Amino acid sequence: MFSRTLKMAFWVAYDHLLKLMLINLLCILLLTPVGVFFYGAIISEDSPPFILGAVLAFGVIFGILLPIMMSGLAFMTKEIIETREGFVGSFFLGIRRFALRAIMIGLVTTGSIGALLVSAMLYVDIFSESYPLLGFTFAAFALWGAAFVALTAMYSPVTLVQKGAGVIETVKLSALLVVGNLKQTLGLALVCFIIGIASLAPPVLFLFSLAPLVVVVSSGYEMMSRRYDGLASENADDLLRRPTILYNDEEDDFLNRGARDFFYPWKS
Repeated sequence: MFSRTLKMAFWVAYDHLLKLMLINLLCILLLTPVGVFFYGAIISEDSPPFILGAVLAFGVIFGILLPIMMSGLAFMTKEIIETREGFVGSFFLGIRRFALRAIMIGLVTTGSIGALLVSAMLYVDIFSESYPLLGFTFAAFALWGAAFVALTAMYSPVTLVQKGAGVIETVKLSALLVVGNLKQTLGLALVCFIIGIASLAPPVLFLFSLAPLVVVVSSGYEMMSRRYDGLASENADDLLRRPTILYNDEEDDFLNRGARDFFYPWKS
């Protein structure tokens, strides 16, 4: 399933590269002022005003701006996967429909991750002298909790757009996707991490950093949903015998292309 996820993500990006790059550039330009402020705050004096400024900027970026943009990109990608068409206007339509819920989810997950990370540091500091092992144990649980929330947050914009549900339902389903598809989830997280490392190069950051993240996760969600559809169908036994073949794969041109389609797209 993971290899097919990457294959779908590649062809989605290949077919709609210019539009995705345009939206990516727009998102990064909108993020730049707050990002510059955040960077300036964290390298400035270690005083309460600067620390507060860095915390607020971090919350604005990860709790508000990124969730809004990711929801727009997720809606655009959903349209591409379902119809093979994608329009720049779909990005703004997705923002209009899902921005408020995306912000609420973003603030909850960002706040949760921040609280868990601070808790981990406090546990180590508080118990460092008397019960160091206990402190490291509590800190480990807090870090695992932060990692789980981060993985849940990875799915949240896509789940929100796909299901159109409320905040609680979206977070709950995203968490269930992590638990029920851990191997697939870790694979997607690794790909997202690699994209994040590549985005340290300015050309990649501005042109192809946020968009591929959403395309990869959206493709992963699509593969998982097809698997669940297959398990709920009359062909469930066949699917279990052949787990590498997903429900209705043979009807998806994203999953049935090869090198010839890449080098000679006009012959497809």
